[in-house]
Amino acid sequence: MEFKAELIICPKGKCPLDLLADMGAEIVDAWILLHDNAVERLVKTVTDDITGAEYRELYWDATQEYPATAVYLDKGNQLDYHLVYKIRANDISFKDIPSTPEKIFLIKMQEEK
Repeated sequence: MEFKAELIICPKGKCPLDLLADMGAEIVDAWILLHDNAVERLVKTVTDDITGAEYRELYWDATQEYPATAVYLDKGNQLDYHLVYKIRANDISFKDIPSTPEKIFLIKMQEEK
């Protein structure tokens, strides 16, 4: 089976988690890789950031607008992308990384001009 990765640019001012929520069921059986700049954008708003030797866990408390959220990802590789292992949020359809993905999405923030 051959896979092509699809690069998705997250617009300035939009949270990558909102982008994933908007993608709906399309991301259920996908691999999601977040670029360094998308992870940096997420880290600016976290409640808790736990970093281990090879992983990173990001947590947000529930608000009136958003549910409590947890994102588990690797610390990155030579390609500047971080593989998302798991997302726990009521508004995002992706839950756990599939062993055989149907799609691969590379999420990167729109660059400043």
